[in-house]
Amino acid sequence: MGQRQPGQGQLRLVRHGRRRAHRHRLPEQLARPRHVAHSVSQRNAGSAGPGRWIGADCHCLRRRAGASRGQRPGAHAGRDRREAPAGPARRANAVRVGIPRPGIPPAVLDRDDGAGRHAARRAGVRRKDLARDRPFHAAARAVPGLRAGAGGQQFGRIPPQLRNADAGDGAPDPGLRRSRGITAGRRRPPAFPCSGVSKERPLRPDIPAVPAISAIPAGIRSLDAVFRPRTIAVIGASDDPTRISGRPIAYALRYGYEGAIYPINPSRSTVQGLPAFPSLREAPDGIDCAIIALPTGLVIDTLRQCADKGIRAVVLFTSGFAELGEAGRELQEAVTRTAREHGIRLLGPNVIGCYCLSRKTFVTFLGNLECVLPPGKPRIGLVSQSGGYGAHIHMLAMQRGLAVDQVVTTGNEADIEFGEVMAWMAESAEVDIIVGYIEGIRSKASFLRGLAAAHRRRKPVVLMKVGATEAGAAAAASHTAALAGADDIYDAVLREYGAYRAQSSEEVLDVVYALSAGKPLRKRRLGVATISGGAGVQIADFACAAGLALPAPPAATQRALREIVPFGSPANPVDMTAQISNEPGIFAATLDALLDAGYDSILMWLGPAVGNARAGGPIRETVERIAARRPDVLQTISLIGGPELVRPYEAAGCLLFEEPCRAIRALAALEFFEGVFSRPLPQRPDVAQMPLLEAGTAYNEADAKRLLACAGVPLPDERLVRTPEEAADAARRIGRPVAVKVVSADIRHKSDVGGVALSLASPEAVAETVRRMAREIPPRAPGAHIDGFLVSPMLQDGVECIVGVHADPLFGPVMMFGLGGVLVEVVQDVAFALAPLDEAGALDLIRRVKGHRLLTGFRGRPPADVPALARAIAGISRLAARNADRLLALEVNPLCVLPEGQGVVALDAVVQTGRTRLAQPSHHNHHD
Repeated sequence: MGQRQPGQGQLRLVRHGRRRAHRHRLPEQLARPRHVAHSVSQRNAGSAGPGRWIGADCHCLRRRAGASRGQRPGAHAGRDRREAPAGPARRANAVRVGIPRPGIPPAVLDRDDGAGRHAARRAGVRRKDLARDRPFHAAARAVPGLRAGAGGQQFGRIPPQLRNADAGDGAPDPGLRRSRGITAGRRRPPAFPCSGVSKERPLRPDIPAVPAISAIPAGIRSLDAVFRPRTIAVIGASDDPTRISGRPIAYALRYGYEGAIYPINPSRSTVQGLPAFPSLREAPDGIDCAIIALPTGLVIDTLRQCADKGIRAVVLFTSGFAELGEAGRELQEAVTRTAREHGIRLLGPNVIGCYCLSRKTFVTFLGNLECVLPPGKPRIGLVSQSGGYGAHIHMLAMQRGLAVDQVVTTGNEADIEFGEVMAWMAESAEVDIIVGYIEGIRSKASFLRGLAAAHRRRKPVVLMKVGATEAGAAAAASHTAALAGADDIYDAVLREYGAYRAQSSEEVLDVVYALSAGKPLRKRRLGVATISGGAGVQIADFACAAGLALPAPPAATQRALREIVPFGSPANPVDMTAQISNEPGIFAATLDALLDAGYDSILMWLGPAVGNARAGGPIRETVERIAARRPDVLQTISLIGGPELVRPYEAAGCLLFEEPCRAIRALAALEFFEGVFSRPLPQRPDVAQMPLLEAGTAYNEADAKRLLACAGVPLPDERLVRTPEEAADAARRIGRPVAVKVVSADIRHKSDVGGVALSLASPEAVAETVRRMAREIPPRAPGAHIDGFLVSPMLQDGVECIVGVHADPLFGPVMMFGLGGVLVEVVQDVAFALAPLDEAGALDLIRRVKGHRLLTGFRGRPPADVPALARAIAGISRLAARNADRLLALEVNPLCVLPEGQGVVALDAVVQTGRTRLAQPSHHNHHD
């Protein structure tokens, strides 16, 4: 910039919110000015076309004293930042504009004062004066450093469509409407992607700063342009605020989106009062996110235009892709390839979008949205594969007074997947609880990363999983494949990574409601007090089914309760009887006795008693007293009453439910999360030392057992024979009763063809059995190749178990453990876990089986060697993980667990190899 001449004014550009951003801009970005743009904030403030300008870069020009109107500035303001005043005037929330003229105090453009007014007005500066002080740049081409932009425009020049030639200085544009609390001078945060996220101050005092950008994985950080856009282009924008492509603009104007909105519409000069651009090429630069609401045939070309414009995120409202069948799937794959080739993150297609209430960002066409966020409650992030159902859950949550802040719908997931959104929410400081609705996932790795990120950040995850994976395994070839339904595997995965699986919207909301109480997640002693013995019995049943313990009160406490309620029950649940209607003091005395006994979670079934004229007041006072003196105590009440009756209990921090079963379910969920965050995520052991199987090879029982031996699983002292004479000799060597089994890779279930004989006491009986099998099995199993016969010792002691591996098309090898041996399909007491497992994970898998007590000693039986069983399961899981791409099924049934210290023995084994298949994604119309 040249020397200032005496008596001349000097123009200076001040970029609101760009101080930090310049530190992150590349040299070539610093070398060129940015396009002046129009913002929603200016539009809502009612400023005139040629007056104040706040846009993508928040430019605001002002002359120094003595400058003549219309004088061209000496240099473009983008180079002028070094002359900005130093000191307090450069604080983050304000910028000083120019040098005041005589009689006009300095103007400090600060954030909104909460009443829709700006600090500049309080300082005595009129908007009219500020507008009059801003000259047109008729000679912009002569300014050094300017370069031509697309469409013949020049960066730094006011676009013609933004001018209002008919309006006088300071005259308001009649097309602009004022929005509550939005002012033209509000500081905008720097634009993505060169924003200093770690240093950026919150937009409002009640919005915390996001985590340091260096602490967030780059893949997750790339989603900021989608979910935290500073500038949005709406391609195909509609002037009708009720239409799909008009609602995002309408919401931005109604609720005061603090960024800039660029409507793209070749048929209109304005859209809902905002200047429109005929094409994306003629729109200003610096766009973070583009909304595409165009026919399917225009989508790919529009994506290329977005790439040329430097846009790195797109939300694709358009439907008519994979949800329509093969032709639509091919078109969607072309869209995905185009986006990936140009580095664009794509949300959709066939999606209703996303929105964030605290940031007032609405990249969605969902109707009837209210920007209401209850204060003082944990903030909820909701991600849903179904747009309509996600909106349904949000509306129900609002009715419950829950603080749902961010909602993301993923639609067809051509690019951005459910798991990525979970991971982004896990890293976001604006989300405390994650809620999800899923029909099926496309990427195991992405899904598990999202769950792991939430666990690492100690954020509860509540998921509602419906349906099943579309691509199943081939026809069931073993017991394991027959039992390993998709839901069982999802249950195992969610449990392993600490996500709570809800079965209904009601359960989702009840669990999130309980989490929103803000009580510490810890193991609690639950005490129950009721005014009905029948209700107490019902609650005890619910608690038992949910796995909640109801510890009995100490003897001293029971004696005290008998004195308080002589005709009630002093056990847990405590029956206070309906006598509290006559003697309200019974309620306070009972609760005090339970608290003194160490109960820190109290469930009260009060029914209509809170509305009782005599007892209602003392009950409320007792609850409020406990809430004030013992804030660590969780009070849960099942009652019936209108809003006026329940409001004091809500204010005291109580959880309120009409049905006690819902209360028990919510309390069980809190205990679940206490266990989740108290244990680490599963550790995956190294599998490189395990042998590689040959895909397509047929393994008979003898071969399968040799593979198990490589995994560290003990085998019985058995012999493979081919003739009756060899069988008799093997029986003599073993020296005790033996079993004989046919060996053939072509026979899956040997007992079905008469290929198993047990408890043969003599060599002669063994030889005759082999002759009979060799004669009778071939007609029963035509085409089966018989490799011989196994002669194995009979085991008298031990617990028979099954250990299996199922090749899930989505999650890969999944371990199954159960009790029952050949009866496993009847008992169906099994548990699942992802492979590989370490010994701790194997022990957890064992304990999840209901009948695991048989292994620890039951009705006089000796305890089984559980550590040896865990080692065997871990070894098999490592073998499975090593061969994840070729192992179709593996089953050890029975695996005999001997008494403690004697180990385990694999009595039978099946191995099936081939080429495993990944699941094909399922496509649905998620608008519905």
